[in-house]
This record gives sequence, C-alpha cells and structure tokens, in this order.
Amino acid sequence: MKKSIIIIVLATLCLKTNGYAQQDSSINFNLSGLKPGKTMPDLTIQNLYNYKSNTLRLSDFRGKLLILDFWATWCSPCIAMFPKMDSLQKVFSNEIQFLSVTSEEEKTVLPFIKKLENGHSGSVPIVYGDKELKKYFPHIYLPHYVWIAPDGKVLQFTSMEEINAGNIRKVLEGSTTLKAKEDKYIPFDRSRPIYVNGNGGKAEKLISFSLFSGYVEGIYDGTDIFRNRSGLVNRILCTNTGIMNLFLHAYSEDRFLTRNEVQLLVKDSSAFRAPPVGKERDDWSRKYRFCYDIAFEPTAKNSLYLAMQKDLSKVFPKFSARVLPVNRKCYVLKLISGKDTLNTRGGTPEVKFTRFGCSIKNATFNHFISRLRIYYLQKSPIPIIDETGITRKVDFSIEANLASVKDMNRALRAYGMEIISAERSIRTLQIFDTANLPRP
Repeated sequence: MKKSIIIIVLATLCLKTNGYAQQDSSINFNLSGLKPGKTMPDLTIQNLYNYKSNTLRLSDFRGKLLILDFWATWCSPCIAMFPKMDSLQKVFSNEIQFLSVTSEEEKTVLPFIKKLENGHSGSVPIVYGDKELKKYFPHIYLPHYVWIAPDGKVLQFTSMEEINAGNIRKVLEGSTTLKAKEDKYIPFDRSRPIYVNGNGGKAEKLISFSLFSGYVEGIYDGTDIFRNRSGLVNRILCTNTGIMNLFLHAYSEDRFLTRNEVQLLVKDSSAFRAPPVGKERDDWSRKYRFCYDIAFEPTAKNSLYLAMQKDLSKVFPKFSARVLPVNRKCYVLKLISGKDTLNTRGGTPEVKFTRFGCSIKNATFNHFISRLRIYYLQKSPIPIIDETGITRKVDFSIEANLASVKDMNRALRAYGMEIISAERSIRTLQIFDTANLPRP
C-alpha cells in the first residue's frame, strides 16, 4: 500500500508525551551515563545565560544541593516548572542550586527566554547548546531532573513531581528517598502497523482486528493520518490515546474537531477526563487510553472514519456520538470595517508560529485560524471561528500572545480585524450515554 503521511500533532498531547513528559529525540538511548552513587566530574560549563560569568565549574556548587533541570523550548511541562524552580531557588538560596540545561542552540533559546521573562530575569542559570551534561545523564522524556548531593555524588533522577520544598528539605537533612523517574522506551516504527513483528512490543492486549488494544507502556501517545496518492485517508493510527480523542478523530473527517467543539452529555465523565499528574494519571492512562490502528483502501473520503465510528461503538457500547450544528458562545474573527486589506508580495510560501506571534508569507490565511483552533486556544472553553471570508494567500504577521484574545486584538487592529464574543451555530460533537439517547 503506497502512501504519503500527514502527521497530526495535538497540543493536548504536548507533542509526543506519556501524559505529562515529552520525548527528547536527540538523546542516544545506548549511552549508559552516570548512575546514582557515582561522583560527578568537575566539568567546565560554557554557554550560560543569567549567570555571573560566561563559564562555571560544577565544583563551584560543592557544598550545595545541585539539581540539573533538562528541558527544551518545545516542552510545555518544562516551561511550566520555571516559576516553581525560581521560587524554590530563592527560598533555599544558600543551600541549593538549580541549573537548567538544554541542548538547543543560542538562536533558539535566548529569544524564547527573553520573551518569556518579559523584562523580569529569573534566579536560575540556563545552559544552552549543551553537549557534555547530556552525555553523563542520557534520558528519554523531558523534563528530566538530576539531583547531585553537596559532596558531588549523584543522588537520583526524578520527574517534576519530586521537585518541591518538602523533598528538598529531606535531602538537605540527609534523606535519599526520592522516587526514581522511569524512562521506558520501546522501539516503534510509526510507518508499520503496531505489533507486527514486535513493532511496539507484543500484542498481549489486542482487542479486535483492525487493531484495538489497551494501553502499551513505552509508546508515546499520538495520532498519525495516512493518505494514498489520491489524497484519501487509508490509515488511521492512534497510540495510547484517550477515549475523547478517539471520538474526535472518528467524527472529524477532513476538518479536525477540537475539545472546545465537544459537548460531553454523559452522567459519569471519568473516562474522558484525565487527572492532571502523578500516580492517579498513570492509573487512569492504563485504564482509559488505547491503541487503535485501521487501514484499508477507501472507496470514499470518509470510508475509514465511518469504519472507525463502528469500531468505537463495538468497543465502547456505553457511549454514542453525533455531529450537528449547535448554538454556542464563540470567539469570532471579523473585519472591523468589513473591508479586506490583506495582500501578498509573492515569493516562497512561509508559515511560522510561536506562542508569541506568527508570520504568514504568501500562504493561505486559514493557517492563522487553524493554529488558534487546534493549538493556542484549544484549552479555552470557547471555540473560535473565522468570519473574515479571507481564503486566498496573504502576507500577515503579528506579535502577540496567541493564547490571549485580548492581546491578539491589540495586534489585529493594524489589519482592521478583531475577535469578538458572539453566539453562532457551529459544528459540534455530542458524546452521550447510549442508554439515554437525546432527541435530534
């Protein structure tokens, strides 16, 4: 079956995650690294930001508890930990030292950090372009924390749940009972069916053909959509995916539905709502995340989606779903004067997005609303729609927090646009208990 691949990365997954940690694809998994109990070499570290000098030696921190924080700009949980580490650094300033470490280069890290700080520098030094520390501490998922005792011995590798004042006090008092972080990894080729010839592990939890299984330890969660040469979807692969996202994909067809375009009409929503972090989330994942793989040559563009809907009804008979227009409060992108002033100078199409803004050059304007829907505003309870009517290629650029409607409106005024709140009838996925079928 010849096919090209379109990969859909959902923000709710934080891009390749096990629920709250992200995979660092730059790590060589074959490196053994430095184990707990071993003494850390006195390395000279360069490429520093927010530190008193351009270089440091790890021995500079002898006598203090040193916590290395491995992170990346694309790792949302890593960024969310910055304020907490900054606060802990100030509380335990004379007894501990956080040191944030990333292998990403200066041109990526420093602009990102400076925008994130917004003029208020943190108290934690940052190492960028790292090549040495990751050799001693190879890992799979980010964030990754290495605790090093005041005498230079490695204590433990942990996840972000262990980074708190209580654990720091215990370690400073001599305790070594930190919960170790488990980085499980199973080789997995996403271009081949799951389980075939051991791809992704053994098929011990296979539920039904076209493949349906329970949660598989070691495979990150995500969804891939494959198309044939005619552009028709001929394979849908979901790995360690929650029930909500399975229904979203089955009923989305060519336009992906987002979570704020769902009405959950069930008495017990526990199967759809994951706990935020910790053991409860892990237990929930093992119970309510699934792997699903379906592939065949379609006779129509929605063939696989209809087949997936039938499979979901067989595996989850307790739940049913439908898509229909529903009057909802929405964010509506509109032209203030009703006049479209966008144009393009032509050239090579280019689309760039960060949390701090976007740049669209000679590309279709719908890139903007699509990114807002699927990524930057996907956690908002209010869906966003586009009523500008602009479908052609344009040049368009704003600097604004793309998760803030207020901040975007400040920047959009230059283009004669604004985002307003208004009621609209929009395409909505309703999920309900099969036993309580609502009226049409």
